[in-house]
Amino acid sequence: MFFSKVLKTPSNRRMFSCFYEKPLVFGPFVSSLISSLFSGVLFTGLLMNTITESHNILKTDLEKIKEEIKIGKKDK
Repeated sequence: MFFSKVLKTPSNRRMFSCFYEKPLVFGPFVSSLISSLFSGVLFTGLLMNTITESHNILKTDLEKIKEEIKIGKKDK
């Protein structure tokens, strides 16, 4: 209660770069949290995509090697 009265005085309003009379629902903290979560999801998606692509490439290479081994055993 005392803190809200102190914030409403004209001398303390000059101390803050932004003054809000009402509490913020979506303030700077929430917006930075949302942006960091978005970037985290984005980078996680990029990493998972890279891992999946490399896994698929290795899987096809392994299948080709297995086929070459089967063909090499049949020739003997």
